[in-house]
Amino acid sequence: MAGGVAGAASLAFGAGAAFAATPRITLNPTQGTPATVVQVQGTGFCASPPCSQAQIVFQGVTVAEGIVVAADGSFRASFQPAAGPSGWKTVTGQQKNANGMWITSAPATFYMTLAPPTPTPTAFPRTPTPIRSPSPGPSPSATSGSPAPTVTPNAAGPAAPGQGTPPGSTTSWWPWPAVIAAAVLAFGSAVFLVSLYRRSSL
Repeated sequence: MAGGVAGAASLAFGAGAAFAATPRITLNPTQGTPATVVQVQGTGFCASPPCSQAQIVFQGVTVAEGIVVAADGSFRASFQPAAGPSGWKTVTGQQKNANGMWITSAPATFYMTLAPPTPTPTAFPRTPTPIRSPSPGPSPSATSGSPAPTVTPNAAGPAAPGQGTPPGSTTSWWPWPAVIAAAVLAFGSAVFLVSLYRRSSL
């Protein structure tokens, strides 16, 4: 009899300890976009009939509800994050106890990231590049007139002075006028000196 009472007391204590456990939740994964499906594992919740079903609250918004708690106080559920800016978000699990009071789990954290928008490629019409035909080159023109005469070197030796002497030749005729002028000037001076001498001797 004493053993039966002790067993019943032990069972009641164990049940009370289970109900007194702090509710907790774990998330998998712990970061993602609003399109991410997050798995939730809950422990330490109330499994007795007077307690309500559990629900998940994401940053103050209920994202899953009607979750049945197993006899051991655990549950499994999933949700998608509520839309919002990126950053750390708070997630909790909660339910009402037999007295209608909310029991809230220790908060879990989820890091929200925003997926970059996929750029839409812009199609531009392609303008065909015209193919350039090669331009015809200048047509060869016929040379008018007779061809230039070919100069044949003179095989008879150097030309005589004054007859076809090439420019720059040292045999040019231009020094002779100067020589004649110098001779006339010298002759006139001599005549002038002779007349002076005769006058002085008279």
